[in-house]
Amino acid sequence: MSVATTPIRAVIFDVGTVLVHEQPVEYLLERWHERSRIGLDRLEQALSAMDPGATAIGRITEQDVADGLAARFGLTDAQVGAWMADLWDWYCGSPNEMVLDYARALRPRYATAILTNSMDGAQREEARRFRFPDDFDALVYSHEIGLAKPDPKIFAHVLELLGRDPQEVAFVDDRLENVESAAELGIRAVHYLDSVNTLAALDRLLDRG
Repeated sequence: MSVATTPIRAVIFDVGTVLVHEQPVEYLLERWHERSRIGLDRLEQALSAMDPGATAIGRITEQDVADGLAARFGLTDAQVGAWMADLWDWYCGSPNEMVLDYARALRPRYATAILTNSMDGAQREEARRFRFPDDFDALVYSHEIGLAKPDPKIFAHVLELLGRDPQEVAFVDDRLENVESAAELGIRAVHYLDSVNTLAALDRLLDRG
C-alpha cells in the first residue's frame, strides 16, 4: 500500500501556537516590571540568559529558573513565587478551542498525542489548565526525555509510544524545521499556519473532507 493510500491511525499535535495561543514575551516582561519597577531592558536580559536549547532537554530545571531570578534581582521567596506564576501564565497562554475540540473529537477512532518542546514544569501546568492527560493518548514533553524537535529521535519515540508506523501518523507543528524533520521520516506532516486551513488539511489526510 502506498503512503498516499495508507490510512491515518494517529495524529500528533504540537502545543504552542497549535493547541494554545501563545502570549508575546512583552506580556511577561510587563508583568514583572509592574511587580518590581525593574527596567524592561534588565528583565529582557534575564530572559535572554536562559538557554532555550538547554531548557528544552531538561538541563535547566524550573528550580534553576527560580533560583536564577532570585539571585539576579534579590527576590524573596514570596516574590519568586509570584514571578514564577507570571512566567507560567505567559508560557501556557490560552486554549485554542478550535483545534482542541477537533483533537478531542478524533478519539477513539484515532489515537492522539502531544509532542512539544518544553521546560521543566510544563506538563504539570498545562495539565492543570487544559486537562491534556484526559484528552490525549500520549504526552511527550521534550525536557522529560532529553530530546527536542527537530531531532528525528523524538519522533521515533512518540511513534513507538503510539505503536504506529510513520506513514500511519499525521503531525501538526507551526515550525517548518519540525515539519520537515517529521516528513523525512515518512510522517504525514502539516505545517500550521492558521486553524481553519490546518484543520482542512488534516481532514483531507483523514479522508474526512
